[in-house]
Amino acid sequence: MLLLRCTDSLSGVGRGYTCVVDTRSLRHIASASQMNNLVAVGIPARNLNAVAFYEVLNGLGIPRAAVKKNADWTRG
Repeated sequence: MLLLRCTDSLSGVGRGYTCVVDTRSLRHIASASQMNNLVAVGIPARNLNAVAFYEVLNGLGIPRAAVKKNADWTRG
């Protein structure tokens, strides 16, 4: 499980999109307190540019279409 923050602007969601990802799952993190809680329990956080962000998603089997505000995407 990783906590990702895109430092570039992404289509439809803007700059600074933050999410927690795992193999074939993505959940949008909308508040700083959510992010701080995840870091506090040991989930590693990574700041990435748009290219690297989409490469990580691709590697985890997550489509670009899953990147939305309030996303809670899982493929079983």
